[in-house]
Amino acid sequence: MSVILASLLAVLPSLAPQGGQRNRSSFETVLYLHGGPSRDADFFRRSRAMGFTAVSIPAGADHQAAVEAGLEYYLDQIVGKGVLELRDEQWRPIFESYQEKRDPRLLLRPACLSQVETRTALLQMLRARASKATDHQPFAVSFGDEISLTRRASPLDLCQHEACQEAFRLFLRGRYRNIVNLNRAWDTSYLSFLEVYPWTADQVRSRELSGTSLPENLRPWSDHLEFRDALLSSVIEAMTVVGRSVLPNTAFGLTGMQPPSAYGGHNYGRLMPGMSFFEAYDIGGAREFAASLASPGSLQMMTIMPPAKGEPLRLAEARFYEALAHGMKGVIVWSAGEVFSESREASAFGNSIANSVQAATVAMPAFAGAKISYDPIWLVDSQPSVRAHWMIDSAGDGDTWIRRLSSYEATHSTSLAARDSWTKVFEDLGLQARWVDAEVLSSRLETERPKLLVLPATLALSNDSLGAIERYVEDGGFLLADHGVALYDEFLVRRQKGGLDHVFGISGRSFKWRDNKLREGRPFAAARLPSGASGVEIGLKAEIAETQEDYSVQMENSFGKGSAVYLNLAVCEYATVRLDPSRLKTALDLRARIRRLLAAADIVEPVRVRGEGLPTCVERMLLTARDGRKLLAVRLNATQNPQLMARIAAAGPVKLDLEFPREILLRDLLTDSELGKGSSFQVVLDPWRALLLSLEFLN
Repeated sequence: MSVILASLLAVLPSLAPQGGQRNRSSFETVLYLHGGPSRDADFFRRSRAMGFTAVSIPAGADHQAAVEAGLEYYLDQIVGKGVLELRDEQWRPIFESYQEKRDPRLLLRPACLSQVETRTALLQMLRARASKATDHQPFAVSFGDEISLTRRASPLDLCQHEACQEAFRLFLRGRYRNIVNLNRAWDTSYLSFLEVYPWTADQVRSRELSGTSLPENLRPWSDHLEFRDALLSSVIEAMTVVGRSVLPNTAFGLTGMQPPSAYGGHNYGRLMPGMSFFEAYDIGGAREFAASLASPGSLQMMTIMPPAKGEPLRLAEARFYEALAHGMKGVIVWSAGEVFSESREASAFGNSIANSVQAATVAMPAFAGAKISYDPIWLVDSQPSVRAHWMIDSAGDGDTWIRRLSSYEATHSTSLAARDSWTKVFEDLGLQARWVDAEVLSSRLETERPKLLVLPATLALSNDSLGAIERYVEDGGFLLADHGVALYDEFLVRRQKGGLDHVFGISGRSFKWRDNKLREGRPFAAARLPSGASGVEIGLKAEIAETQEDYSVQMENSFGKGSAVYLNLAVCEYATVRLDPSRLKTALDLRARIRRLLAAADIVEPVRVRGEGLPTCVERMLLTARDGRKLLAVRLNATQNPQLMARIAAAGPVKLDLEFPREILLRDLLTDSELGKGSSFQVVLDPWRALLLSLEFLN
């Protein structure tokens, strides 16, 4: 147990968890209670009649009327706002003051989570509000929505409160033991730990970003961010223990989870294993990453917003089926004010949701909470790499780095773009890859062996991870990377050369800024290759390589019994180009290269899907239902481009050919009809929906 968690639990005695969550079989269609008509018995009856199975109950509100109408519920943001999630009026004055004065003493987080008083109040409020729900326990509790140590993922080096400084020094003592070791690691000259303060981005940028090469030692800044990640995850862990002691049959977790980022505390490797209820925003591959790391049986939800102005109404329907196809436990429909008018008439958006529920009545129980059957591909995600990319991406910002707010980061982050792109390229090739957190990679590789191990934009890896990867390849594994692999250790100290350069058989490594042609998830215009993709690092060499312009790409090496391929290509742009007809050449180039490598690793798509006139965006998901049935979902994976979906849908239903490796019995769970026996089938797909099928292998 961490020191932080121990101190949290000390403030409230006898909080050991009791029992587990209820076994719930239905797909929850949750109406989020925001705006709209008053909440009386008639309102809840109308909600139930439209197909909603549950509602959100705000912190402190009564759930009785909803329960009496036959609705389940989850408790939303049970401790309210202002502690786990700073309100804008709390955060903005600090942001604006620091932006102007750059004085670290201003960086005091309201409701500092290292203060005993804050933690005590938080846990006592949780216990009090959870106790009011013991008569009819909610299926889930959200501790908070869009929680953060700052404001979402916006960069601000909170907190410099005395309690946080003391806790940080305790963290450092545990890591370095004495001040000599810390000074050696940080390249500093402190006389004692009492002199050590959390470094701000301004301080580390002043020291590390002034030269012609990539930063050499980001450790003082990275240590503080790691401490903050540990602080937030320990708070959530303690809240989970308290919540389960009061509501033992309820799932607990977070909604509106931010994508992993340098700031905010969203380290999924720390947060996900302890949560049994979660909703991660679909930004930068975060949703798929969270699902890969989630504990078995966790309830994953997805929020459906009304289509924006100019977007087709049926986009909401497509998102409903997307949640079903991914085996989620349900959807949260935003919101009562969008679903109902003040006179309690259903809106067009509300009717779209109701029609989706009605059409999927048979399929919902099978797909709700179904387990994804991942292909033997591991994608490694490293939180230190997320931090390193943030610093490198922001290098050109100067003092304006503080304005890299969440909305900006969503479209200007290399780590987010890489995670999203690698997820999408495998989906477009008919596969489902599993994300693995780098912190557990070495232990996982001791007992499991994927056919393909992928390092997406993995700037930082520990020596333990490097050793495990090297042994994996030596023993016959297949390693694939895009660029910049293991230039830093897990503490963000730069190595003399890439930690796996010898495995990839590459040399000529340059750390000069001018030799790296990728920033903020975008390759430089001059790095575009004749084949369509973009190069990244200039100067790399290998015995087996393809030379285009100034770049060596597709570098291949035999290492022991295995193989290693270093693409040196900006795969991170794939998610942006995949649905853009004007950039088809880039998408085709990246897909073709990775398809060839999949064949070399002996990985084939489990179900071949072909359709005339479609872009390469047909996703297929093999899943296992809770009752053991084998399921298949097929859908257009193009909700990121609603106009493209509308153009495809305008031509009418799409004919698809499905080919299986052996004979099966196939059943359509939307029409509740048998499609027959065989190994190939022609089916019809509504572009706004999905094919939701059950299959039984016959031999």
